[in-house]
Amino acid sequence: MAFKFLRIVAANAEIDRQAAEIASLTKERDVLKAAMEVNSADTIKALEDSQARVAALEAAQKALADEKDTIKTELDMAKAELAAAPVKISVKAAEITAAQGQPPIATTSAGTPAGGAAGIIEQWQAIADPRAKTEFYRKNKAAIDAAWKPTPQKRSNH
Repeated sequence: MAFKFLRIVAANAEIDRQAAEIASLTKERDVLKAAMEVNSADTIKALEDSQARVAALEAAQKALADEKDTIKTELDMAKAELAAAPVKISVKAAEITAAQGQPPIATTSAGTPAGGAAGIIEQWQAIADPRAKTEFYRKNKAAIDAAWKPTPQKRSNH
């Protein structure tokens, strides 16, 4: 019987040890569970913040895309206006000069026209409109004067 008693004492000791271990593990489990709930709450809060930020960035992206479309439309309209602008500017310039009582001025490209000295004289003489002829002369005065001047001749002492 002594052996049975010792086995009962040993079994009771093992039961007490296992009960203490269960209590310790239960306590550890409760601590981890609380930490997990805190971490879950923090994670959920971070996720919600991230979702709100993503939504804000998507809204900003859409606004920028809309603004880009608006700017592109305005740019296309400005290009169309610019394409028509040279005609409008020349018409406005003609109106201003006419309002001031001045004849319109024909514009030509700068520089001496091709054809050399003889060519410039022919071009100048081919212009029928006196105003255009005057303007051409003003722009090409040096070349025309140089072409009209006779070549210097040596003086002879007779």
